[in-house]
Amino acid sequence: MTYTATEAHGRKWSISPATSNQITPARPASIWQAQCAEPMHRTPVMSARAIVAHIRDFPA
Repeated sequence: MTYTATEAHGRKWSISPATSNQITPARPASIWQAQCAEPMHRTPVMSARAIVAHIRDFPA
C-alpha cells in the first residue's frame, strides 16, 4: 500500500508504511515514511500527522 501526495510546490511524495525493522518499541505510533524524488529526500519514520506537517513545511 503506497499513497502519492502532491504538495504546494508540485513535488510528488510517495508515502508508505514503515517496515517492521524500521519501527522502534519506544515509538510504536511512528509507522509511515515518505520520499520525494526531486530533490531526493526520505523522511524519518513518523506518524501520519507528522508526515503531513513535514511535507507541508519542506522548503521550496
